[in-house]
Amino acid sequence: MIPIRKDTIFHQFKTARSWALNHLEKLEEKDEKFLHTIPEGFPNSLHWQFGHIAAMSEFASVKFFDHENEVAERFLKYFDYGTKPQDFDENTPTIADIKQLLETQVDSFNEDITDDLLETPLENDSFGAKDFGEYWGFFIIHEALHIGKIEEMKRVLENQGL
Repeated sequence: MIPIRKDTIFHQFKTARSWALNHLEKLEEKDEKFLHTIPEGFPNSLHWQFGHIAAMSEFASVKFFDHENEVAERFLKYFDYGTKPQDFDENTPTIADIKQLLETQVDSFNEDITDDLLETPLENDSFGAKDFGEYWGFFIIHEALHIGKIEEMKRVLENQGL
């Protein structure tokens, strides 16, 4: 099998992340209610979607780079699988918090990921990935999937007159 190289993975990650940030910047111009409304037919809000993208990156940072920190704990508390906007409270990361984290994660991962790390076998089954490179490929697909959800949700909210 041909190993996945850092420059390829990082380019794909930067591309997906730039899409997420581009959408977030455009949505920041809208009324705050737009980001917090759960569109008909969806379980979460745009706020949750962006927070989930950031939270999953923090999850990867903790899992693979041992970067245990309060930011990861806070984001996972509100945006991990199984969470929902109805459980948000005054400690929920704001859109500004999310945007800042999304921006800083790109450089952080560029520093942490190496070609050798990408070839490191995974001990447990992480979404069917045999090594870190395959996991990171899945991770990028996951982020792109949520960007697609963001696009869908935006259209639905606009069609609902928000």
